Amino acid sequence: MAEATALQIIPATGWSAVTWHRANDGTIVLEAWPLVCWALYEDDLDGSLFRYVAGQVATGDGLVGEAEKAVAREHFLGYIGPGEDKDMWAQAAYDAAARLEAR
Repeated sequence: MAEATALQIIPATGWSAVTWHRANDGTIVLEAWPLVCWALYEDDLDGSLFRYVAGQVATGDGLVGEAEKAVAREHFLGYIGPGEDKDMWAQAAYDAAARLEAR
């Protein structure tokens, strides 16, 4: 499967991707990853082209990648804009944890 093609990027000033993980003591911790930019991608899904927008974060190796793919996909919650608090994703994190633990 070919990788999606980035068609355009624009600044994402003040935006962050929100993820969660479970701490050693069992509590759920939310993290905000500042976005480097937004990217418009084009991809092929079974012969049909489609486009989507994804936030880009800097990874530990100095590269930039899609937020949802740069962290564990199942721990990606969504985005927050300027002035928004990551805690707005708390219930979604608890729901995601419950789904994972029910597997």
